[in-house]
Formats: sequence, C-alpha cells, structure tokens
Amino acid sequence: MKSISLKSILCIILFLSLPLQAAPISLLVPAYANPCCGGGPTMWNNLITAATNPDLEVGLILNPASGPGTATDPNFVDASGNGPLVDFRNAGGKVYGYVPTQYSSRPQADVLADVDKYYDTLYSGLVDGIFFDEMSNNLAHTGYYQTLRDYVHNKTTGSLVIGNPGTGFVNNPSGQTTYVIDDYVQSADVLMTFESDANAYLNSYVPPSWVGNYPANRFAHVVHTLGTWDANFVDLATARNAGYVYFTDDQMPNPYDQLASFWDQEVTDLAAANTTAVPAPATFWLFTSGLFLLFPARRKLAI
Repeated sequence: MKSISLKSILCIILFLSLPLQAAPISLLVPAYANPCCGGGPTMWNNLITAATNPDLEVGLILNPASGPGTATDPNFVDASGNGPLVDFRNAGGKVYGYVPTQYSSRPQADVLADVDKYYDTLYSGLVDGIFFDEMSNNLAHTGYYQTLRDYVHNKTTGSLVIGNPGTGFVNNPSGQTTYVIDDYVQSADVLMTFESDANAYLNSYVPPSWVGNYPANRFAHVVHTLGTWDANFVDLATARNAGYVYFTDDQMPNPYDQLASFWDQEVTDLAAANTTAVPAPATFWLFTSGLFLLFPARRKLAI
C-alpha cells in the first residue's frame, strides 16, 4: 500500500479547518427618484457614499422615464459629462438600465431599442447591464428572454442581465416541453424571485426548490413596506439563497422614490455580513490537536 505522511494529513485537515467565508451579498436598489428633487438628492448622495464601501457591492436600477426615455436626463448626467450617475459609477457602483418587457408582449425590437439607448446613445459608458422588468414566468416565453440576454451580452464584455418576474413561481400553462426550468434560470444572469411587501416575505414566501441548484448570485430579493430593520433579515435572505437584496420601509404606490429610513444600518449590516467568517467547528481543532499527540512527527500512515 502507498503511504502518506502525517504531515500531509495534517495539512489537509488544517486546510479544511480554516474559517469559511460565506458568498458575498450585494445591494440592488431600484433608484426610482430623480436626483433633481423630492427624495432624489438624498437618495443619490447616500448611494454614492455607499458605493465607496470596500466590503459591499452597491448596484442601482436606473429608470429615468419608465425606461431610458428619448433624451439624456441632465439631472443624471449633464452635457459636460458630469452628474450623480457618473459620480456613483466612479465611486464603484454598478448601474443597470431599466427596460420594461410587458411579460413578453412588448415587441422585441422596441425592447432592444431601449437597450441601445442605454449603451449607445443616451447613457453610453454608464451602464453595467440591463434590468428587464415585467418578466414573464411562463416557460413558453423563455426564448424571448434568451434573445434579450444574448443581445445585452454582445454589447460589452461582462454586461449583467437581471430579469424580474418578481416571483419564484414558474408557470407552464401550455404544457410545452421546449424549455425547462434551467433554460428559464439561464435566460438571465440574475432572477429577481421576490419583489413584494415585508409581510409576504416574512410570513408566506417559500423559495422554490430549484433555487438551491444554483449559486446565490443568480437571485435577488427586493422587499418593501418593512416596519423595522433587523440585521437578521440579512441572514434570512442568505438562507433563501439570495445574492442581491434590498429592504426598505418605503411603501406603495412607489416604494422606491426614497431610500429606506434605516439605509445606513442596512449598508453597515450587509457589509459586515461580507466580512464575517464562519468559524470552523471545534471538533476540527480538537481532532487536529489529537493527531499531534498520537503520532510522532515523522511517522507515516499506510492507506
């Protein structure tokens, strides 16, 4: 039999005993307030500040006019190329342009024209991907979103596609067999599998079983109408395999026209979650220490 040194065994055990780092969690904020007025100035100033946090990726959904609009909004970026959108991105933030799809009923040509406006004309050089809202959860419509995904990916290397069905429920009323769950999941880089109020999130939402087959960075949860912030919500979202989150106490009809009143604490707790290592079980260390006592330094074990 081949022998292996005790030193090699101990190295393996020590490697397995190192603190484990959970997958990082990111903020994804629907920033639906114009920087000019209302809750906009405060929202954008705070987003820019948060984007400088080295322990937390902060992304926002840019929505100038229920889409890109027909002209560059100077409140986001002016004619000289300055503005809060530029400042946010320079601070390290990620920007995803909002595009509605009307549950796949919107003509693809119109959808792709909006993508072009973000990338090529109105906000050129200022977006990191596209947020496709009103995504159909009907499996039969998967091909529609695959086309959109491929188009965005061909725009620039690393462009991220976020699809928002707003639910984890997947429908297949026609009984079609062309597309399966994996096709649906892969039709976007990130799926927002929850977008609703806190009551639903805390009391009735159950992640679909297939979510566990994919890494957390494939899913986003956005929760509004939250009464009080609690750091345990970060753990809850993580347990539900969400890699992107946003919690707010803002309410309908537009829960995204100002930041959460607990914004600073949410940022702090999310960043802390990204830097907190999970300690190895004590049994690992006890077992390792015991091996040192049981075996001389140069003894070899037969396997």
